[in-house]
Amino acid sequence: MTRLDHRITALENRIGTLENRFEGMESRLEKEVARWDERFFQLSKDTLTFTRAVVTTAAVVAVSVPALKDVASLLIELVKAG
Repeated sequence: MTRLDHRITALENRIGTLENRFEGMESRLEKEVARWDERFFQLSKDTLTFTRAVVTTAAVVAVSVPALKDVASLLIELVKAG
């Protein structure tokens, strides 16, 4: 085998090694992207749940405050009369 043949064989081996490394990196990148996608969707879901709770609470308070004000004044009158 000539010197050129040895160099070609060595380069082919290096290329094979690099291809294997790239395949491994591609696999790890796909896994990392999948993890970040899952985190993003979970954060979106948590944010939606929190937002719904805040809006619901605000609506309940907005509706209840006038009624509670009337009930409170009624209770005060009952206590005074009692």
